[in-house]
Amino acid sequence: MYALTMFSVITVCLAANATLHVESNTPATFVCNLSTTRDYPNWSYLIDTGTQKSSEQINWENNDKFQMKQDRLSWADNNRDLVLSAVTREDMAIYQCSEAGVGVWTIHLIVRGK
Repeated sequence: MYALTMFSVITVCLAANATLHVESNTPATFVCNLSTTRDYPNWSYLIDTGTQKSSEQINWENNDKFQMKQDRLSWADNNRDLVLSAVTREDMAIYQCSEAGVGVWTIHLIVRGK
């Protein structure tokens, strides 16, 4: 007797909730559209070069201090949204704000120009 075995393939596709188009050397404001009132949500960014994927933490555990790009990052007045000054093409990535128990909001940054 032959047993029928079914396999399912699960693929994870990271779709952005929003896309942000900005010109090179201008500021970009990433709006965290999570239903939370807490200050300093967790922010990270994901880069997919086609051959390599990497993720970097911007801040962690509701901390107002930045882990990277410190000279160009600041908090918006509401202490939730993230402002990146003078964006470059190297900043193009998917940015995520998240909070445990609330969810994840993703923003795909597209930089136009040089």
